[in-house]
Amino acid sequence: MSGTVRGAGPFGDPTATVLLFPDSPASVSTRRMRSVRVRTNGTFFLPDLLPGRYRIVAIDEADAEGWMAPDRLRALRARGMLVDLRDGDARVVELRRQRE
Repeated sequence: MSGTVRGAGPFGDPTATVLLFPDSPASVSTRRMRSVRVRTNGTFFLPDLLPGRYRIVAIDEADAEGWMAPDRLRALRARGMLVDLRDGDARVVELRRQRE
């Protein structure tokens, strides 16, 4: 999966971190959870994802610490974009940075 995080305008947001995690709290495992900082142009790449139903969200890089805590995941899940990945999918998404 790849994509771009947009800031307030039409340009990429270089201060974002993208988080990907299972949609269902029962499916949470470190093999299905990813965190990646965007490049300077706001783009990101998440390789080798397992098939499944995920939530993806972009937050400020400064707010990313501790994102795997159950309370944080619950709040992030409510704001994340739902993505269904099948084996071999090459998804491209566009996100807006969420405020915590």
